Amino acid sequence: MLQPKKVNNRKTKKTVRKWIAIICCSLVLLILAGVGAFLYFNRTMHLISALALAKATTPGSQMLAKELEKSGVAFSSVTQSGDWYDIELPNSAKVLFSTRKSIQEQIASLQLVTSRLTIEGKKFSILDFRFAKPVIVF
Repeated sequence: MLQPKKVNNRKTKKTVRKWIAIICCSLVLLILAGVGAFLYFNRTMHLISALALAKATTPGSQMLAKELEKSGVAFSSVTQSGDWYDIELPNSAKVLFSTRKSIQEQIASLQLVTSRLTIEGKKFSILDFRFAKPVIVF
């Protein structure tokens, strides 16, 4: 009569261990690649905070800082230079407001322009509201 072959338990255990090790290493590499991709793509996105880190020195710039906070515009600092206010945003962009125009209208224009530029995916470096029409420098 034919006897069934004996299965070598050591060999099967070794191959099972090898496959488990290969699968575990593959999973670790996949997780590391996913975390790396997340960190890479996450660093390019900038979230606009509703909280302002206000640095205002003159009474006029302090008043403008309060108005910006009230409107929910995030900014880093506000300084007054002659006939205009120099506002620095968290993304290092600068906004220039005129002291001769309505602050509320300029803030509303700032919100409108920044929302449109955000939708279009464009980033500006300087936004100047001192003139009749806003000047945007990319």
